Amino acid sequence: MRRTRQPLREQTSWADALRRVVLQDPLVETRLSLDGLAGPGVDAPPRAVFIGLGLCSRARLSRGLPMDLLGLLLPAESARRAVGAQALVVMVADSHALSNHFNPDDVARQAEQVVAALARIKQSLGLETLTVVRASDFNADPDYELAHRSVKEQAPADADSYVIREVADIVYLQRTYG
Repeated sequence: MRRTRQPLREQTSWADALRRVVLQDPLVETRLSLDGLAGPGVDAPPRAVFIGLGLCSRARLSRGLPMDLLGLLLPAESARRAVGAQALVVMVADSHALSNHFNPDDVARQAEQVVAALARIKQSLGLETLTVVRASDFNADPDYELAHRSVKEQAPADADSYVIREVADIVYLQRTYG
């Protein structure tokens, strides 16, 4: 009896497919990514893949897009496809830049430019599932405030406030987009 070959998605689990992406892409931090896949709570495929895009260093606002933007987007899109997720969500960290005491008008202008550039990239590359959100659009949401408070309560006393914000972003986005 001849065995028919099943499509790749049926042969392997979503986690195995994601492990292959992690191992094949030199831009992905392999050890931490594999450790995360082996950790608790990884029992169902995600409905979305997230990346965060900063607008500044500690000393100054960025000009234009980061040089490694495609190095972030393309592996994330590969991961999204591997797990069958419905969306690739890019969070523009505009409110994070405000925490570094930059001029709010300059931050808003930079965020608008980044969002517009991401829209052009989405169109050019055919990334139909790409969703762009600005952190400032959800930071006042009661669900975000709850996530932030919960992360802060569980964090060590000396935890950096920026790291707490980043973890709260992940918690909120996971709850919102899956």
